[in-house]
Amino acid sequence: MTISDVIQLAAVLVAVAASVIALVIATVDRKTQLRIAEKDRAQARLAVELEYAVRLSANRNMGGSADPAESKRLGAEALALAVVVGKRWVPRQYDHVMDGRTPEEIAAMFDNDESPQWVKWRNEAAVAVQAIVDEMYETSPRHRPAGNGDA
Repeated sequence: MTISDVIQLAAVLVAVAASVIALVIATVDRKTQLRIAEKDRAQARLAVELEYAVRLSANRNMGGSADPAESKRLGAEALALAVVVGKRWVPRQYDHVMDGRTPEEIAAMFDNDESPQWVKWRNEAAVAVQAIVDEMYETSPRHRPAGNGDA
């Protein structure tokens, strides 16, 4: 084996070692990026949950209204917000609203020919709210709060 063969062999070994090191660094970097992205998504979800929890709190602190229409509006908003905020943050309100049923079960209770159209639409909207919340948490199951969507 000549000196040029040794130099070529050493160059190949250095290139292979550099490739392996680059691969290891890229893998570690990718895992770090994934952890950062998961934390960012969790923070974004918390910001949304905080916004809706603040709205729910403000709604509940208003003390109702003497106007029946406004009182119904506040109640409907509070029910929807309790579902969106979820069992993790407002467990008693969430359990009261869901009454141990899934959104689909609640919708099915009123999905018959005798129910007025507005009741069917109301239940469809309630199911949509819960489905959106469920899908939001499906993107990162490790950060899914206990109870959201698990009525």
